[in-house]
Amino acid sequence: MEVSISHYKSIEKAQMKLGKVTVLLGSPAAGKSNVLEAIALATYFDRYAFYVDREPLSRLVRTDDVSNLFTFYDLTKTIEISINTDKWRRSLRIYFQQGLRLKLNDTEVPITRYAKVPIRSLYLFSYSGSEYGIVPDKVDKLLGVLGENVITRLYGFDRFKDDVIKSIVNGVEVEAPQNLLREDGKNFGLVAKKQLEVIRDVSAELAELSRVEVKLLDDGRVVVFDNHIAMKPSAISDSVFRILYILVGLSSAIFFTKLHGLEGRTVVLLEEPEGQLFPQFFNLLVKYIAKFSEVGYVVITTHNPILVSLLRDRLDVTLYYVYRGDGGLTEVAELDKDKLAEELVTSEDILFMKPREVLRLCRRAL
Repeated sequence: MEVSISHYKSIEKAQMKLGKVTVLLGSPAAGKSNVLEAIALATYFDRYAFYVDREPLSRLVRTDDVSNLFTFYDLTKTIEISINTDKWRRSLRIYFQQGLRLKLNDTEVPITRYAKVPIRSLYLFSYSGSEYGIVPDKVDKLLGVLGENVITRLYGFDRFKDDVIKSIVNGVEVEAPQNLLREDGKNFGLVAKKQLEVIRDVSAELAELSRVEVKLLDDGRVVVFDNHIAMKPSAISDSVFRILYILVGLSSAIFFTKLHGLEGRTVVLLEEPEGQLFPQFFNLLVKYIAKFSEVGYVVITTHNPILVSLLRDRLDVTLYYVYRGDGGLTEVAELDKDKLAEELVTSEDILFMKPREVLRLCRRAL
């Protein structure tokens, strides 16, 4: 999967060739999440082909103000995000020319400028006191010219944490889609009922560590028992919520892919899935990443060398180093696995090395 990103947030220019499993390594604030967001943004409209209640775009890109998406807020530039595989293509351009314009696969996205976007329309962005949106009927026409539909999920526990935990603890809040976990987790209870292997796996792992069990109730609520006593949600480690969210996300993406015949056209973006996770859960995480990679693409950001080592031991992993260049902009370079092996450089070494030291181990800086 070839990805090209220009003038998006901290990324002035980046080109990448991603494998079925790609890991983005780098220091904090290097711009790894911006790469994930760009991929999610370019494929955002496709989710309209599958279900009605969609996640707000602003939650995925972390802003309502469209000017925040442009590198250095330079509205004379054009944001360009291109994704190409042998099965599908998505090309998104965002620019200002007599107002805000979007083009998807060279087709104009029929957005309208409002004082306030009507309830029945999809709210996209705001800028300078105006709101930009699109009516659902026009989205349907847009999707008709795109060809094969794709689906992307950006699962980031930390950015959706409050909604995720609330849904897991209290049950179903949103009933669409029924077979694919939303990024905000609001349909967790509904989706988890068809992902019972995840519940069993997590419960078995916890039972191995202690006398803790995870139960999924009929109303979609998850209850954690310690020595057969139900725990208060406030007493449950975030690690349990995080692993349930990530694994149900991956497992439901497999189910959704097979259900809709989307093999090769599904992308799951995992934002630091290992953060604050019990190390004992890493094997489960790798297991589900491996299963999903058989039907789609997965891109992972991480700072954890243990997770990277486990992934590399079991899967063919493409490694990219993400760093800030001399101008403070995000740069990416593919790590050369042969050079890493030749010089006995580990993932842990990379995270402690300076960018100039890492770059000599890369195929080429892009």
